[in-house]
Amino acid sequence: MGIASCALALSLAACGAGGTGFGDASGDATTQAASTEAAATKAATDAATDGSSSVANPWTECGSVSEAAEKAGFSMDGPEDVAGYSFSSVSVLDDDPKMIQIVYSDADGSELTIRKAPASGDAATDISGDYNDYSETGTVTQGGLTASTRGEGGNVCVMTWTNGGYDFSVSCSAGISTGVAQSLLQMVM
Repeated sequence: MGIASCALALSLAACGAGGTGFGDASGDATTQAASTEAAATKAATDAATDGSSSVANPWTECGSVSEAAEKAGFSMDGPEDVAGYSFSSVSVLDDDPKMIQIVYSDADGSELTIRKAPASGDAATDISGDYNDYSETGTVTQGGLTASTRGEGGNVCVMTWTNGGYDFSVSCSAGISTGVAQSLLQMVM
């Protein structure tokens, strides 16, 4: 909208600048320069967005967890599969701070996502990306680690914790059992 308004204002300015219209060699240099600048701005915007208004994907797909670790600048350990969910993909958030994301899928297409990012403080930051309201909240403890949980019907849908200077999250819209959550708390590093 801002670029379109700018182009309209420049077009109106060009019409009232004393020239006889488009392609008029007698128009003043300021009007011609403004028109050229507006065209260049539109071309750059179109090139940057491929002519659409979509936002670039901030995640970079990786071929392996070790490639993701190299891109992120830190490692991440996770299971090969989780309670009926098989490894699907791994990616790195190209933002600051970096984040590694491992996605697992089940036969029905449901996903379980594990994330790791440098901690931003002493308390766990929710890096899950799941901002749903759940009726149940609690904690899960395993091996000296405690995670905050949110879920429904006795299942854990989101789990967040901090360990060793990193924030972690596990999210699964279908939910996982408390036992699976405890296992993940111990396995994900």
